[in-house]
Amino acid sequence: MNLPDQASPRRSPLAGQTVLITRAAHQSSAFAQKISERGATAVFQPAIEIVGPEDWTMADSLIKNLSEYARLVFVSTNAVTFFFDRVIHLGQMEALKAVAPEIVAIGAGTEAAIESYGLTVSRVPENSNSQSLAKLLIENPVPSNTAIFRADRGSDVLSDRLAQEGIDFEELVIYRSQNVLQPDPAVEDQMAAAKIDWTTITSSAIGDSVANQFGGALRQTKIATISPTTTDAMERLGFTVAAEAGRYDLDGIIAAMESFEEARR
Repeated sequence: MNLPDQASPRRSPLAGQTVLITRAAHQSSAFAQKISERGATAVFQPAIEIVGPEDWTMADSLIKNLSEYARLVFVSTNAVTFFFDRVIHLGQMEALKAVAPEIVAIGAGTEAAIESYGLTVSRVPENSNSQSLAKLLIENPVPSNTAIFRADRGSDVLSDRLAQEGIDFEELVIYRSQNVLQPDPAVEDQMAAAKIDWTTITSSAIGDSVANQFGGALRQTKIATISPTTTDAMERLGFTVAAEAGRYDLDGIIAAMESFEEARR
């Protein structure tokens, strides 16, 4: 499925190019809009789909015992959605507000998602990555346990750093990312024919799935990643990364692609 080009208020180096968006379908519209505003064409091929945990027992137990936690940490907007929707489902939102644990979001997008539930975020790290988040939590300890809500797949940088520093925390898988095994035949044909200029990779799990979807044909496109962690994951898979976001969000990944293309002119 392609999003038609739209008029751009400025001439972007991406104008006229085709950019593959590999995020889950429900997360792609804002990214596609940003791409099309630059005169490029957005092509959609989700690499993963997002679903809840297989068993809610552990999550439900934590939600019913929120008074035991001084801090709640959210590492993605998906974690926010699945956690707070479950809190509402169990009728525990007022109890959560009464307990008032400190809430930490990994970045501005995650912060906005939390605020949409009527809650206030206490802290956001300087950079939207696991290293910066770990630094914030280590330098600002709390008196009792920390709960971290995450996906079933992803980097262990955060948990490894906290464990090294002896920080008391509990990780909870609040959602799962499942690979989309077969790409759309039309997108597969575009990739094989080298008609996709850029492929965007916004997590290690997405990178792994995209590599499985397209195999060696992925080398016919330029790869843009959202962070050094994602770059490392792609390089371990044997792929070269052309552009890496300096700011770890969608605007950052677009800026990195534009900088690469500008340098080639």
